[in-house]
Amino acid sequence: MINRARPFALMGPQDQRRLVAAGFALIGVLLLATVGSSSFEGFEAALESAKGDIVRQLLLGTLSLVLLGVAGPVAMLPGHRRGWLSWLPLPVSIILLLVYCLISVSWAIAPAVSLRRFIFTAMVIWILFRAVAELGYARTLQLVRWTLIVVLVANYASLLVPGVGLQPDSPGGDPSVVGNWRGLLPHKNLAGAVCAFTILLFLFDRRSVPSYLSVTLIAASVIFLYFSQSKTSQGILFVAILTGLVIRPYSTHYRALLGPLLFMTAGLLLLLVPLYIEDASALLNDPEALTGRSQIWPILLTYASEHPLTGAGFGSFWQIGQEGPIWDFTSGWIAQYAGHGHNGYLDMLVTIGAPGLAIVIVALFLWPAMRLLLSHAISKDCRALLLSLLFFCAGHNLTETSLMDRISVVQVFLMLTIALIYVQSQASPGRHHQLRGRSLGLFARSPVRQPVRAPVRRRPVGRPR
Repeated sequence: MINRARPFALMGPQDQRRLVAAGFALIGVLLLATVGSSSFEGFEAALESAKGDIVRQLLLGTLSLVLLGVAGPVAMLPGHRRGWLSWLPLPVSIILLLVYCLISVSWAIAPAVSLRRFIFTAMVIWILFRAVAELGYARTLQLVRWTLIVVLVANYASLLVPGVGLQPDSPGGDPSVVGNWRGLLPHKNLAGAVCAFTILLFLFDRRSVPSYLSVTLIAASVIFLYFSQSKTSQGILFVAILTGLVIRPYSTHYRALLGPLLFMTAGLLLLLVPLYIEDASALLNDPEALTGRSQIWPILLTYASEHPLTGAGFGSFWQIGQEGPIWDFTSGWIAQYAGHGHNGYLDMLVTIGAPGLAIVIVALFLWPAMRLLLSHAISKDCRALLLSLLFFCAGHNLTETSLMDRISVVQVFLMLTIALIYVQSQASPGRHHQLRGRSLGLFARSPVRQPVRAPVRRRPVGRPR
């Protein structure tokens, strides 16, 4: 394992090769997810996605082989689990999620498409976790920030090229979005998400980033986000920033208040449901509301009620041809042009069922958030950044779909955030190690040990006379 505290020039040749391979793989995935991805909307892109993007698959396969050959399949981190668990390439919760998705391939409507999409998704997740494990927190953030700077500059430059930087008209598309800024990304909603990630990464835990550079990049990202007219990213970004600002003063000494606070929040939400249920019903019954999403969600809920436990199988609802379940409900624009349900949680529900959705929520959001809040040694700036990123990814999936969706932008940043949380919390003492040890106690032969703080030296007490 690389000594992350040592400067690159002082490392040995083998460690330098591992670091270069990890950085190369990380940047490659980020570029493929942004300027190198295909659009998730539009008829031509839907056909391409259904057939499989051979170029992206070959590039990801190359990145995986390079990283595997140079750095190996796993990394032993400080405070790493011992025994047979140390040979697992990913956290146990992520492995359980992937195993469940793989099992769902057995009942998938299109098993070949389902298996290909699963392998694609698992490959991206492994690359991100493996690269972050080698690079560490600081180097990972540095590479991600530099990559986002390059993407932002390229997006502005694309506006100077006619027909490139603006959202074009497409079959089945929304005419009102034509002319919005999208840069080199295939859709303006993706461009909005990238701008939001850029703002968060240069707003929180800036470390050695000069203030003038942060202010300039944040301002440029805000302008591009505004002209992209990505309403989802704009709204969720505002709440994510508030989340980061509120959580920054948090200390693990307050963890005893987390339970009551969560119960109070849940109770408040339950009280608000009766007050706004009529407005929500009217919104869903309006076919023009939420830019057509209200026409898609009832179909997904109907299918989920008919297949609550299994769903259609991983990746087997959208873009699988005439055998797709969507054709049983409609043959209009939704079946012809929509590439997803514009809600990541509903799309998980109709593909891997209610049990799979529960695993997704726990493995991707609840457990990482708990590790982040229960770790003693994570700095306040780091906690604010990671929690704001995690919240943005969770909120973005309320009106868009990216959960477990191969190399989509928000999925990549979600997995990157979770990997950073695990790297930081694994070496930090905290209650999360005890919770994890209890959950794995039935399977692990040796108890899970957590990092401990330096012992306090005390004076020996003399024998009383």
